[in-house]
Amino acid sequence: MNSIAHAIQQFFAGAADSLTPFLTALSVIGVATMAILQTVKDLTPLRRYFQAASLNNWLLDGTDEARTRFTRALAELGIEQPDAARAREQLVRLSVDGDDHALFDLSIEQMCGQMNSAVQLALDYPDRYPDLLLVAASGADVSDVRQLFGADRLATIDVEAGIATKRIFLADARNRVVHQLQRAIDGFQIKTAFRWKWWLQVASFGVSVALALVAIAWSTDVTVATQIGPIFLTAVFAGFLAPVARDLTAVLQKFRG
Repeated sequence: MNSIAHAIQQFFAGAADSLTPFLTALSVIGVATMAILQTVKDLTPLRRYFQAASLNNWLLDGTDEARTRFTRALAELGIEQPDAARAREQLVRLSVDGDDHALFDLSIEQMCGQMNSAVQLALDYPDRYPDLLLVAASGADVSDVRQLFGADRLATIDVEAGIATKRIFLADARNRVVHQLQRAIDGFQIKTAFRWKWWLQVASFGVSVALALVAIAWSTDVTVATQIGPIFLTAVFAGFLAPVARDLTAVLQKFRG
């Protein structure tokens, strides 16, 4: 700790003979930060809670949009307004047989893969899973949604030419809704992954500040009050190193596996 504090002090005082001691101190703080964050991620349900909260927000936003855009069409078809809680229950049930932990403990890529499978089934059976389909496809065209939920009624047309035409319209509508569903889940994945990475970066800075403070406080010849600026700058540098160390560790683990 004394050597880390001394390296930080010497570097920012301009009295360092070389960059090596300071870079070593940065590396130690960065690797320690990475190890602490990785341990927290592995031993706590933090990511599960984060992904569950992100999904809940996504479903709530989709529910509000669906109720705004599809109200008239649903009333004409005699379909109840979508509900976020029911949509969540249907999604978890179709994705992982109702096991919340099994879904939210996955990586975001795997989680969205399971979500894609669930909404595909909801698309095949819209009358059975209307809440999930309406919420996930809240950005789809109203006429396409009307076509999907009115498919059984269209099938009762007696004229063969009419049946063929309606089937073509239904297939086109279904393809457009499939595209919208996939893009909606892609958007959820990108947004959630970015936010998770951003919060990890913020946490890296926070842990690096704490470690630099501990190193300075541990030292007998340096006072914390006089080193606030160097501590902050050191934490910024080390905070950028922590994700790099984490990524390198992940690559090494893949090669070992």
